[in-house]
Amino acid sequence: MQTNMDNSANGPFRKIAILGLGLMGASMGKALVENHEVHTYDPSGESLREMVPCLSPKAAVENADLVILACPVGAYESLIKDIALEIKPKALVMDLGSVKGLLAPIMKAHLPKDRLIQWVGGHPMCGSEKSGAKYGRKDLYSGATFFLTEGSGLDQKTHKELENLIQEIGSTPKWVDPHTHDSIVAKTSHLPHLSAALLMSALTANGEWPIETFKPYIAGGFKDMTRIAEGNEKVWKDILFYNQKHLLEALETFENQLSQVKQMLIDSDVDGLEAFLTEAKAKRIEMIL
Repeated sequence: MQTNMDNSANGPFRKIAILGLGLMGASMGKALVENHEVHTYDPSGESLREMVPCLSPKAAVENADLVILACPVGAYESLIKDIALEIKPKALVMDLGSVKGLLAPIMKAHLPKDRLIQWVGGHPMCGSEKSGAKYGRKDLYSGATFFLTEGSGLDQKTHKELENLIQEIGSTPKWVDPHTHDSIVAKTSHLPHLSAALLMSALTANGEWPIETFKPYIAGGFKDMTRIAEGNEKVWKDILFYNQKHLLEALETFENQLSQVKQMLIDSDVDGLEAFLTEAKAKRIEMIL
């Protein structure tokens, strides 16, 4: 096999295996391939010419210094069970999933302890409503916060090397505990996605008009609010399910806010409605700026 880099120049993670070539895995590969030997596997047979395609996940992880799980979170357990004995001793395993709480039980149950395999949770705060390798791009991670959650066996040297790798792709590493991560993204990512899906569903929920009726009247606001509803439903089904505890808490808060606004309208509370909108506007400006 020929590579486009000198092995002495690509740091501690000489060979990297990426399992899953959806948007996130493909973009990660594109961001890393200039400086690392990247081997990939996707069950669909998808491959990217810049990288080394493999016929199985076991083949992809052989002798890899870093194994990246870029598959749907619901596939983690079966995948780890399949590759556990093929991961070389002291290698690092990292995922890119949106839920971190489910990772520890899987890793502890299936990674052989005598191999001293290190693992850590990862979640880059970037993406797109588009899915598939063809939408992958090397700058997807640029400027993004990259959540890292403490795993097991991560020594100080690997800790720093991983941070360097995250910075190499243009992201900023942010260490948090899994509970904090899952609670934050339930509010900032998972609830928004579900809200976009609900807005789309609500258009035709009462059966009064077919979807075509609304097409001439859809402007920028509705398009902006519902864009992410185009996301891969199989991926998002797993995300919402595996973070259900924190998502249910976020939904309860959302329902309470919605009930308050509904009551303002019932009571013709114009001042209350304006105050609510003013506060939301101020929070939006503060958050974005």
